[in-house]
Amino acid sequence: MNLFQKNTLLLLSALFLFSACNKEEAPQKQTLPQSVSTMSAKAENLPLNFTYPAKLVSDYDVIIKPQVSGVIVEKLFKAGDLIKKGQTLFIIEQDKFKASVNSAYGKALMARANFDNASKDYNRSKTLYNKGAISQKEYDSALANFNNTKANLTSARADLENARIDLAYTEIKAPFDGIVGDALINIGDYVSSSSTELVRITNLNPIYADFYISDTDKLNIVRNTQDGKWDLSNS
Repeated sequence: MNLFQKNTLLLLSALFLFSACNKEEAPQKQTLPQSVSTMSAKAENLPLNFTYPAKLVSDYDVIIKPQVSGVIVEKLFKAGDLIKKGQTLFIIEQDKFKASVNSAYGKALMARANFDNASKDYNRSKTLYNKGAISQKEYDSALANFNNTKANLTSARADLENARIDLAYTEIKAPFDGIVGDALINIGDYVSSSSTELVRITNLNPIYADFYISDTDKLNIVRNTQDGKWDLSNS
């Protein structure tokens, strides 16, 4: 081996030793600790929620129908209005009903006059009969006329009252407080007593939700309530 080769070998050996020393002396890189979030677990009451399809219902929910027949001449509300008991909703044409009242009133006056005359005749006949001044037949005739005119007066008064009631029925009023829906008829329509549907009225106070709970949910509610897992005291 010549001198050049020896020097080259010594130089490579020195470089190898220097590199090995540097690797041994290099400090180890340290890993920093990672920050983490922590949470404390604790027992807590949570609200129970059950959702079911429901239908709102009311104790008072009716479709109004007229009590007399006739032509609608006025509508006094809008759909969705809150109305009060006794508030007028529709008016039926009143002319013929007013005429009926006037006619019944005239008949009642006539019946009253006939009764007054028959009453006077009967009292007179009774006095004369007790004195023996008239026959039994004449007395019986006066009594029969008195009873007939009395019955006629009662009937005439009833007819007058019915005519007045029918006239009052031409103003169709709300039977209770509530909200009205859409009118089911129009002005000018002829409506029939007790058959034509006019409008729906619903009382909103109180109002209820009508819904169905499944048998599975019912069983879970009963079981968990009895076990003390669920508290329904505030529900």
